[in-house]
Amino acid sequence: MRNRAGPGRVVHLTSVHGPHDTRILHKECCALAEAGYDVTLVAPAPHDETVRGVKITAVPPARSRPERMTIGAWRVYRVGRRLDADLCHLPDPELLPWGLVLQATTGKPVIYDAHEYTNMDVSDKAWVPRVVAGPLAWFSDWVEKSIARRLAGVVTVNPHMAGLFRRVNPRVAVVANYPPRPTQPTSDRAPEHDTVIYVGGMGAIRGYALLIEAMKLLRARRPRAVCHILGALYNPGLPQRLAALGVDELRAGGVEFLPTVPYAEIASHISTHAVGWLTWQRCPANLYGTPTKLLEYMAGGLPVVVSDLPLVTQIVRDADCGLIVPWDSPKAHAEALAHLLENPDEARRMGANGRRAILERMNWETERDALVSFYDTFLRRRTPQRVPSHPELA
Repeated sequence: MRNRAGPGRVVHLTSVHGPHDTRILHKECCALAEAGYDVTLVAPAPHDETVRGVKITAVPPARSRPERMTIGAWRVYRVGRRLDADLCHLPDPELLPWGLVLQATTGKPVIYDAHEYTNMDVSDKAWVPRVVAGPLAWFSDWVEKSIARRLAGVVTVNPHMAGLFRRVNPRVAVVANYPPRPTQPTSDRAPEHDTVIYVGGMGAIRGYALLIEAMKLLRARRPRAVCHILGALYNPGLPQRLAALGVDELRAGGVEFLPTVPYAEIASHISTHAVGWLTWQRCPANLYGTPTKLLEYMAGGLPVVVSDLPLVTQIVRDADCGLIVPWDSPKAHAEALAHLLENPDEARRMGANGRRAILERMNWETERDALVSFYDTFLRRRTPQRVPSHPELA
């Protein structure tokens, strides 16, 4: 018989994300384990392991998207059912039907972690034919909200998303995807001259075409400028000429892809660069998101150049930590990058402003309390702590 002396046993289920996902493992699961919960993460992985007190139970990775959404989801559900948790937490829309079954058959609460706008994301998928994108987006939103209405609660990442879910379920918490509060001082060493960094997956709606063109313009003015992309390239939706660019062609244009690194090493890579860059394009999936990479640049003390998307604009403007430019103008992006590279005093001031915002209010430590408090309302039945209002995301 397992020990129930602690606040409870919780299981996070995912069929989409890997076992070391930043939000799922390093933030949510680890925060709950530190609060005394017995935490297990079920995820596609090659083997079981334990990370910072979180037990990771592996299920076989799917070999295709259809397999992941059917057999893969069923495998995750089956393991989650067997673990007999006091509460289950799932971040994948495709697991929602299984979450409803799990809650109905066990009588235990199931929480949905809605960290993306599912309908907007579906409408922007390159593999979804344009003729069905609209109806499919509407249907996915209807399914998501219909099931969320019946689940125990919903965790969201910003007040706008929380408002959408409160229309169907009053038990909603906002747990923003902020980075950990920096514990190390910024390096006294000057960043590598004329280096720009983009962190995360790159593709069509992330602005790959704009990035390539802007770097050509920047290098016409500053020939030694380089943009490092710390992430993978996703080809769906890209024009053939861009998808076919090789390493040598990219390097000739000042663009280099860096090998992926463990989560704990991302901050040290960011700190060696002069400017953080966000090239996201204006499309439904990007309109209301708060890119983690932007917050990581700020935590590292980098000034930023960002596309003028609504929430991104508000964060950068409120913190006075960078330059905001039209999302579809390579020329404007190139000029903003050049301005920061050519004005180091202004760049340092903006970088310091961004880091201060992370240290004082936009950090995971403030969100951790909101997550644990939300869990306590289901398992400890205590009065929840005040959830941060997130004025910068409203």
